Amino acid sequence: MNTVRIQKIKSKRTPWEVFQGVYAFYPTAFFLDSLSYQPPAQRYSYVGWNPFAEVRIAGKSLEVIENHRKSTRAATQLWPVLRRLMRKYQPLRRPGVPFFTGGAVGFWGYELAGLFEPLKFRVKPRWGYVPDLHLGFYRNLVIYDH
Repeated sequence: MNTVRIQKIKSKRTPWEVFQGVYAFYPTAFFLDSLSYQPPAQRYSYVGWNPFAEVRIAGKSLEVIENHRKSTRAATQLWPVLRRLMRKYQPLRRPGVPFFTGGAVGFWGYELAGLFEPLKFRVKPRWGYVPDLHLGFYRNLVIYDH
């Protein structure tokens, strides 16, 4: 069951300090922040951690981790997989809550363009494991109201 619990907490910590504390214990975490805080569009900073589902693409392989189970399929199956996950894990909308309350957060690498257009990229050396796409579905959030 999806639940949204909102609790107001006052803190002297900056959003960056909150993220550093979370990241020390949860290496799969995100931090969304604005360069300047100009309400209404730049009013909030977000810290999320411990995704309950993840989608990754590395080369031609799509990996889905859901409920601690990993499955692999062709990267060309990205859209059907995302449609299914977005329908299944829609964040709850709550009246009076104008901000992001959960869902998918991550990055799409430039090399993914080859999935959508007949493009050729020159082969570049990879530095460790960095997937071409990584999306996490999060329920654990700290939303910092500036």
